[in-house]
Order: sequence, then structure tokens, then C-alpha cells
Amino acid sequence: MFSCTTGASTDDVHVFDGDDAFTIREELARLIEQIGDPATSELNTAYLDGHTITFAEVHNHCSTFPFLADRRLVIVTGLLERLDSRIAVMLTANSWPI
Repeated sequence: MFSCTTGASTDDVHVFDGDDAFTIREELARLIEQIGDPATSELNTAYLDGHTITFAEVHNHCSTFPFLADRRLVIVTGLLERLDSRIAVMLTANSWPI
């Protein structure tokens, strides 16, 4: 899982990987709390499917300014799995791009 927080004071990227779903959910909950007012946190949180999303779409979401808050959170699930499968195919086919 990949997430980025953007705002006036900071741009952070967090990568969560592994089988400990409980800890990942807890950490995401902590990040959502840091966005600010719970009334606007949903407006400033985007959940994206990493299996189908393009880099441009991720970039657009991460570049969007927060709405009535200091920060915005973008959560992309499945992106690492997608990248891992593409790398495996390229390595198997000996077609690693230069």
C-alpha cells in the first residue's frame, strides 16, 4: 500500500507492505486523524486502486490542494503487487527496459 500526504507544510510518502494488516490499518487510521477535522477528512482522503490507476492519476491526486484542511491523504492499494508482477514478467522475458 502506498500513501502520500500533501499540504502547505509537508509532502510525505508512506509505503506499507507485508502481512500485518492490523498494523497497517492502525497506521492508516493515525494518518487519517492527522488530516484534521473529521468533518472534512473524507473530502481530503482519496482511495485509489493501484491495479488500474496510472501514474498521472496518482500524481494528480497527490497534487490536489487540501479542502478546508492543512493536509490531504491519498491511499493507493495494490500498486506494489502490480509493480512486482510487471518486474517479474520483464525479468523472465529478459526485457528489462534501460
